[in-house]
Amino acid sequence: MPVRPTFTVWFGEARTSAELLVEHTCLRDYRCEFAQIQDRGDGFAENPKLIQDILYLDKPDILVTSGRPEEPIVGAEFSAEAPSGHDCFQRIARVAASVEFGVPFAYLFPERKWVTRRTGGRWDLYNPQVFQVLLHMSRFHGVPALGFIWPADKSRGDPAHGRLLCESGGHCLPAAGEPRIQQLWQFVDLAVQHYLDNEPFSQMVYTEFYAQHEARMWRWFHDRGGGTRVWSPLTSCETISGLNSLRQWAREASGVWIPRVPDHLREREQSLVYHAGTRDFRSDPYAGALIALDYLRCRNGPTRQHRYRNLVLHMPHVSMSRMVGKAQRFYERDCPLCLEADEANLSRVYSLHLREGCRYTKQKEIRTFCAFADMIVFSDGIVI
Repeated sequence: MPVRPTFTVWFGEARTSAELLVEHTCLRDYRCEFAQIQDRGDGFAENPKLIQDILYLDKPDILVTSGRPEEPIVGAEFSAEAPSGHDCFQRIARVAASVEFGVPFAYLFPERKWVTRRTGGRWDLYNPQVFQVLLHMSRFHGVPALGFIWPADKSRGDPAHGRLLCESGGHCLPAAGEPRIQQLWQFVDLAVQHYLDNEPFSQMVYTEFYAQHEARMWRWFHDRGGGTRVWSPLTSCETISGLNSLRQWAREASGVWIPRVPDHLREREQSLVYHAGTRDFRSDPYAGALIALDYLRCRNGPTRQHRYRNLVLHMPHVSMSRMVGKAQRFYERDCPLCLEADEANLSRVYSLHLREGCRYTKQKEIRTFCAFADMIVFSDGIVI
């Protein structure tokens, strides 16, 4: 008689979201253990290797694994943030990291959210561009990265959470019985079944469920006029043709002349420049928006080497010294390689850094911006 598998349901912050997922999917029929993802300190080295890899960008809400060694099966993100503007892309790094490693991912966000202003309130509606980003991710990586809508209703939604339809009990968790939430549970069931049948997750894109949900995502995209106007973050972008034009623009933007441009940048005829209005060197929501732009307008394949257009991040109100200062403070205070000998003795995170360096544990903005941008232009300097 075959041994029934045991699943581990990893959670980022709230165990309640992981418990909700287990309760309403086929995972409830199996033995499930819960574990919190450790994204910093000595605990980071305790994560299975593939979870460490996925964390190189950001930490997802939920990741289901099984087997020895642990094999990721499906990830999920429950976002209750207002879905308009750039905010819808704030969690995109979590999706990108998972699908890069072949892990199907479900991204749940509100269709709309009631936001209170000084002069009253209004509905913030979803940015349809996020569906196009997810569909491009699915196509380029060959595994599903699907968007799901968290419904809201002014007459019966939870006023404490922007009128979202939530589970009772005070937690901001999606109402599990709503038809659109049930679509997410069906997706999780599909991924688990592919794992149990020893089928590659790439085969999920050929299922009836995927075809139906892909059609739903395109419908949600067009219902909001996704193809009839320019949406953020594309509204903050400009396209520059030719390397000489890019060099001249970069010099005017930063006062720094670029003496030598890498060959892969020289070979591309155009560059997409993302103008980030922040006055601080921080990740949210700019890191997720940068990744979204990569999938929307800069690549046609699964890796950064598949770019046909350079991706440039312009931070005109940020001095390069801000980034340098953050990096220096990390290496002075937090880098495991700076531990005293007695602290480093038998430290697994110290051993990890000897093998891998600080790829996983430096600040999220440095990890993400430097992993995706071909060029970062500050007010007084350039990083290539």
